[in-house]
Amino acid sequence: MQNSRTPQIAIVDLSKDAQNICSQIKEACETSGCFYIKNHGIPEEIIQNAFTQMNRFFALPVEIKQKCIEDNRFGRGYTSFKSQNVGELMGRKGEPNDPLEKFAMGNMDPFPSDEEKLLDDKYKSQWCPNVWPDQDLPEYRVALESYYRNCQGLAKRILSFFAIILQLPEDTFVKELSLASHSLKCNYYPALERGTHQIRIAEHTDLVPLTILAQDESKGGLRVRLKSGEWVDGDPIPGTLFINIGDLMSRWTNDIWVATVHKVIVPEKKEGEAQVIPARSSIAFFVVLNPESIISCIPSCREASGGVDKYPPIHYSDWLSERLQRMNHPPY
Repeated sequence: MQNSRTPQIAIVDLSKDAQNICSQIKEACETSGCFYIKNHGIPEEIIQNAFTQMNRFFALPVEIKQKCIEDNRFGRGYTSFKSQNVGELMGRKGEPNDPLEKFAMGNMDPFPSDEEKLLDDKYKSQWCPNVWPDQDLPEYRVALESYYRNCQGLAKRILSFFAIILQLPEDTFVKELSLASHSLKCNYYPALERGTHQIRIAEHTDLVPLTILAQDESKGGLRVRLKSGEWVDGDPIPGTLFINIGDLMSRWTNDIWVATVHKVIVPEKKEGEAQVIPARSSIAFFVVLNPESIISCIPSCREASGGVDKYPPIHYSDWLSERLQRMNHPPY
């Protein structure tokens, strides 16, 4: 399909009335699975401080960053350059590893339930300790924890709109977060010379119900595939965050809602541009569910699909476990 640079992704203003917001989100989730939000309530200085500190972290010597690798099988701390392959996550073989570095954190609060649950791997994998470069960059932890807490509140707000749209009680999805440790991941794409790579991260969908993405000012990197098959830009827009739904929300809605297919490309060289492409940064907040949450077809979506469930019910932990076994390190 042809590529397009026409803005075709909705910008949802969260200061508007609920009916307006829900109408825009519904259409977006049925056509591309993604939309921008503005007036989202997270102060710009908190977002920018997170970017400032993450870029300081990735500029540290490799040996210092590697102190944060620790037990990375649980998806915490530093992931080194080209050590993950998102194509494998999607079941594809033979693709090159993704040319980026990552740093991940989860919930920093005490486990809010019986601690014996933490003996169970499905809880342990979500609530494992974070790893920080506190001796070398103490400001990093402060900045990311502040942004994380703000995203927690925003995620609940968006999920409440989802519930209203799907004719469910407003707290339906929020209740599924009570024992969840969301994953915040900093993505750093180092500067590279044109011709060495065509893709910065391969085409994929997210596994989780919902992702909140903050981007730096880099243009022409994120690309999104619409339901029509057309690829459009997901460039950063000042004052907004980028929202996309994942495979799990698509399954929950009987595929009425579309999991966002996306990738990060190496932009085409324009006249006068340098051969070296600048570094790019983004921060993804992956909203996860309680491990024992059951994903089964939402009644309004079953009715809209002729009364037939496309998928059997499944526990969230079982859903993730099967998918993540494909990768050498979990992406969420």
